[in-house]
Amino acid sequence: MVRYFDPRQLILDQQEKEEKKVQDVLLTQERLDLLNEEKEKALRKRSSIREGLTEAAKIIRDVKFRIKEGDDAYYDYKKRLNLISKTLENTLKEKFL
Repeated sequence: MVRYFDPRQLILDQQEKEEKKVQDVLLTQERLDLLNEEKEKALRKRSSIREGLTEAAKIIRDVKFRIKEGDDAYYDYKKRLNLISKTLENTLKEKFL
């Protein structure tokens, strides 16, 4: 049996190797994307929990202030906060726009 050199087979082998490399890279990238997605999801969850706790603490402070100082003082305090935040907002708009 005589064996001879077949360049087509060599080309086919190289193409198969290249396809396998491409598939390996794609699979690796998919795994990395899934890991990154899971990390981002965990960060978003932690962030929303932190925001919820911050908001709850703010509400508790407001309730304690309202109980201690009374309704009139509480509403005056809220009016001042709203006035300050509006003034600050207008100042920032003028400065940066």
